[in-house]
Amino acid sequence: MLISSLSGTEKAEEFYCERSKLDMAEQKEGICHLYIWEKRAMFSFSRQIEHAAFGTPSGTYISIHPARIQGFRPNPVMIKHSLREDIKDKQHPTHILALLGLNTKGIDEWYKTFDKTHAEFEELTQDYSTLATALSKGSVFFKTFFTEHKSKVDPTIIAEVAGKYTDEMLHKDVNKAESAAKNGGK
Repeated sequence: MLISSLSGTEKAEEFYCERSKLDMAEQKEGICHLYIWEKRAMFSFSRQIEHAAFGTPSGTYISIHPARIQGFRPNPVMIKHSLREDIKDKQHPTHILALLGLNTKGIDEWYKTFDKTHAEFEELTQDYSTLATALSKGSVFFKTFFTEHKSKVDPTIIAEVAGKYTDEMLHKDVNKAESAAKNGGK
């Protein structure tokens, strides 16, 4: 369920204000968000997903930009602690995906105990494995996918799997509603 696709500075600022109000209301409902930043490929009309970050209703925000080489200079791992920090660095997200039904408590507890000085941290920040692990803590759907997925985890994979998860959750809700309607609302 894509909440928004943005274009233009004014629309982005208006969206951010409205989004903040919506976030406050949604926190009560336990809805997590996947924030997606796209970049337009040079000399192409296609878009690539450049970055993905994740937030829970309790305020856990996971945004780790893996280390990479740019030109001849290495860029170190960057950790952002809030959507506001990511927006300051990258602009507003291109898309925001609402993720319903996740075990947010499991995600929050794992991330609080995640030792950012341990060797596991270094391993999980080489790509988007930290975000994949967090999502796996929140759902068997993600855990199954990322356990079977053996290659590098990038933001495109995160966004695609989150889209499939959302589709499955919506399909379950539709089936429940149809079943309830057939059974007289029971």
